[in-house]
Amino acid sequence: MVNIDNIRKLVNQVVSEARSRCPRVICKRKGIRIKQKWLEDTEGYYYCSKGIKTIVVNSRISYDRQTMVIAHELGHAIMGHDMSTNFIRTYTRFSTDRYEVEANFFGFELVFNNGEERTYDELIDKYGLEKEEIRQMGLLVCGQRTLAWRF
Repeated sequence: MVNIDNIRKLVNQVVSEARSRCPRVICKRKGIRIKQKWLEDTEGYYYCSKGIKTIVVNSRISYDRQTMVIAHELGHAIMGHDMSTNFIRTYTRFSTDRYEVEANFFGFELVFNNGEERTYDELIDKYGLEKEEIRQMGLLVCGQRTLAWRF
């Protein structure tokens, strides 16, 4: 079970330490490398090798979508999800759903829970979010306005 309150506290701690909500700034201040790479069938991934944390983001996606991907992958890095979810899915029978939901919530909380209102269309068009992602993360949407987090 994902503990939303713990993730929210973790995001607040990270933002306080970095004095920023920007995933790129937080990565820089935490020594997490960001590399852009042409990726065929993924938007990004996180790995840690020899103690060096790295986020790779697809250079083919928009800057705003990259921001969301970096925030998601930063969630993996900060929450200690150091084993590749691709490896887990391929070589074990363990589900990675929990890790992905945690990283999604971390990213949403970091980027969107700053008191600004955003339209539903903006979440979809500018940030490249899917309706299911918006629903899963607990955003209540009424008409064109995002009202609040459900959690």
